[in-house]
Amino acid sequence: MGSSGAGKTSLLNILSNRLATTKEAQISGKITANGYSISEIPFTTFSAYVTQEDTLLGTLTPRESLEFAAYMKIGLKGDLL
Repeated sequence: MGSSGAGKTSLLNILSNRLATTKEAQISGKITANGYSISEIPFTTFSAYVTQEDTLLGTLTPRESLEFAAYMKIGLKGDLL
């Protein structure tokens, strides 16, 4: 895929709309997936990726970690665990 610093994570962040255009970073061009423009169908409706950083708590069980991640993704309200 590429050596360290080649931009793999930056590409994924751009595709998943986790990285916005700023003064320092300009994003331009047309992004398509399966023939559709990303602006027509959000990339996140059919894809996802896990970041390199561990964003879950080490004190939770695997089930609690998955439940927490699911609640954060879909935004359910109520008792978390």
